[in-house]
Amino acid sequence: MISLISTGGNLLCRLLGPSTNTLFVRSSCVRACLVHAAKSFSSGSDGPPKVPATGYIRFVKQQQTVVAKQYPDVKYVEITKKIAQQWHALTPEQKLPFEQAAQAAREQYKEELKQFHARLTPEQSKALLEMKRQKRVRRKAIRMKRELTMLGKPKRPRTAFNIFMSEHFVEAKGVTMQGKMKSLVDDWAKLDVSLKKTYKQLAEDDRVRYAHEMESWEKYMAQIGREDLVRRKGTLRKAVGAKGAARGTKDKAVQTDATSQNITKSTARLKKPEE
Repeated sequence: MISLISTGGNLLCRLLGPSTNTLFVRSSCVRACLVHAAKSFSSGSDGPPKVPATGYIRFVKQQQTVVAKQYPDVKYVEITKKIAQQWHALTPEQKLPFEQAAQAAREQYKEELKQFHARLTPEQSKALLEMKRQKRVRRKAIRMKRELTMLGKPKRPRTAFNIFMSEHFVEAKGVTMQGKMKSLVDDWAKLDVSLKKTYKQLAEDDRVRYAHEMESWEKYMAQIGREDLVRRKGTLRKAVGAKGAARGTKDKAVQTDATSQNITKSTARLKKPEE
């Protein structure tokens, strides 16, 4: 899986240019270090202790087999719903054994976690903190993506190569994802200029579609009080452009004034001998 990701990233780097390639190499090195650290943490008895199950999860595991036998034709999701209903119907006294077992497991987990951290080297501790940070970032990104999907945010425009790849991926040469990607990149590089121009036009049309849909969507976001989702780049770009234009006008005026002064001085020098 790691080699597949790296290969796909390398193919994208060939398309996006050297600066992206440098960035990808750096991120790949960081990812490789984190993967190595994760393997060292999860190997054998040296790995971190598992987070104990809550009282509810313990009840679910106990009831799964029982409910599945009662409802053999019911899907897993429905079984989970039925167990949840059973849990909510329990009295505090009936829930107490499960919660006590969960509390005891939590106390043991805290002690094992303390011992685990005491065994780590400074490098391992640093790698573990970085892994946790990246995990939080991924979770935040997933939650944001789900929220934007629910709010109906328009899909980003596709590039010319994206459109070409989606149309020819099935019949592309190669058995694995890696082989197909390599074949598509080669085919795109050899594609006739006129055909490539067609895909570029489709990409441009998709970009225009995205711009119009985003404009409408952002207006709606502002109406419902979600200004935090409205981009500010356009406003900033206009402000910077106006500021740059004003600065350019000022510089031009200063330059013109300096030029006129130089001409006046030169004329004065030419007239002086005659006098």
